[in-house]
Amino acid sequence: MTELPIPVSFRAETVEPVVRLLRSGESCALVGVGSSGKSNIARHLARADVRQEYFGAEAAATVVAYLNCKPFAHRAPAEFYLHVLDQLGRALEAATLHPRDPQRGQAELGQADAGALATARPALAELWQAAQADPAVLARRNLDLGLGALVQAGALHILLVLDDCDDLLAHAPPFFFSDLRGLRDNYKVRVVYLTLTRREPGFLRDDTPEYEELFELLSSPGHTLPVAPYVESDGLLMLRRLAARQTPPRPLSEPEARRLFDLSGGHAGLLRALFFATQSAPELAAVVMSPSEWVRLADHADVEGECRKIWDSLEVEEQADLRRLARQQPASADGLRRLERRGLARAHFNRAPELFSPVFERCLKTIIGDAGEGQAAPPPPAAEVEFLELGRQVRVDGQLVTNLLAPEYEVLRCLAAAAPEPCEMLTLIEAMRLAEQQERAGKLHGDPLRRLDNTLRQLKAKLGPAGRRIQPAGEGYRWEP
Repeated sequence: MTELPIPVSFRAETVEPVVRLLRSGESCALVGVGSSGKSNIARHLARADVRQEYFGAEAAATVVAYLNCKPFAHRAPAEFYLHVLDQLGRALEAATLHPRDPQRGQAELGQADAGALATARPALAELWQAAQADPAVLARRNLDLGLGALVQAGALHILLVLDDCDDLLAHAPPFFFSDLRGLRDNYKVRVVYLTLTRREPGFLRDDTPEYEELFELLSSPGHTLPVAPYVESDGLLMLRRLAARQTPPRPLSEPEARRLFDLSGGHAGLLRALFFATQSAPELAAVVMSPSEWVRLADHADVEGECRKIWDSLEVEEQADLRRLARQQPASADGLRRLERRGLARAHFNRAPELFSPVFERCLKTIIGDAGEGQAAPPPPAAEVEFLELGRQVRVDGQLVTNLLAPEYEVLRCLAAAAPEPCEMLTLIEAMRLAEQQERAGKLHGDPLRRLDNTLRQLKAKLGPAGRRIQPAGEGYRWEP
């Protein structure tokens, strides 16, 4: 079976801005909903011909280590450092073993170009082997030395691509983030991180000073980038690749392929689910082109499963705005912008915004529990907030909350006082800053917008289910009844 090649231009709308940041020595985060094709993008970046396309004359001095982080989420950080050191060594080994195969390996540099960096191979191998004897003591230290060996050999760019790292960032001990920041700081501009997650890094855990050290590299303006849906040419290519892999190959007409792409909205996982649903059930393949019968596709278990995967990877606020759009209700301006960035909604100048996929929109009615088309949702029960004049205690929906910090307490007070109207961002920031100054009695550092975001996230977590009533609204937030 001949595999259709993936061109270097694959996912260019996503890869190009990522590479611009990485080439300038900046780390960044790539965020996409479930099954949006993040891993394919990560592996694509590691191809020699892709690096040649994007890095040009610097490709020969560029090393990409593709790191699958999922197995290391609940293991000692030392094991992850060993893995990084091993993958760096494999990257240089691949450059020598497979110089003519642009799609093989993880960081092929090409035989003619590998000479200078190949001199670091023995050092990396020796450091990795030595660290095996005592990982807890030597793994991080030897990784640092290995990066230094690459820099000394002439590496201009060392890209550490952390794929599927939601769980790793959510559960790693605090010193892990200090270690990653320290490794980067030792080789500024040369060593950069690209994280690939379903959720934005800032939402993965409560802040600690150590986490903030890494997070600030990924959360600067323009450094957290969404994974866009497939453009049509890429989506049709992936369908042709899937069709060619079947035994016998599946005949897929151009109109049918375009219709499957339109029904998926360009979402990688949903496109794949629709392909196999129509492959396994001829009766579904027969309705793809029907103006009305295509809705039966949404009832297929695998298709619905992909739609639930998308839903489950969203923040509570994003789910709320998506629910509003599905019920033909207006979403908040901030919420609509977030959904557009995620590739889940499309705004129009002269008509209401629409969801990215008609199949997803159909499945969403099942997910959110709407029994009928266009049926309005019952209003949620009113949430009462009572501020007790004893410490910083509040009672929300009858539940006592006693562990609020001063900034959280004052922000909640502002939201409740303004309800049901929005509370402007500047008002919330001012309340937070006054409370911070009283509590810490020292000079405050850091972006106040980021501190407000952290305060709101921690407040919502402490309020439990009632925290979902804090919603973006215009240029601020609202406490919803």
